[in-house]
Amino acid sequence: MTSSPDAALLQGFQVVCICRGIRRKTIEQAIRAGARTIPDVRRRTGATTGACGATRCTGPINAMLVAAGGTPGPLPGANGGGTPRPGGGFGGKPRRY
Repeated sequence: MTSSPDAALLQGFQVVCICRGIRRKTIEQAIRAGARTIPDVRRRTGATTGACGATRCTGPINAMLVAAGGTPGPLPGANGGGTPRPGGGFGGKPRRY
């Protein structure tokens, strides 16, 4: 991957938490401000609280935490990370397709 300033700028606009529309730069700012775990990132940004139950964003957030020296959390459904509900998701209202 190219590490030019333009590439870094564009990467910051990447949506990491699709359900909440939270971009990479927002999560990076939270990590720079002291977030070191998934719950820290959740409290500071609202990421991982969407309808998918964190199934989409936990992996990328874990990678960002590890790169910054933080502690990765369990993936949803693994090691007590959540229990899938009928109809999809890990909490809240079931998805309608």
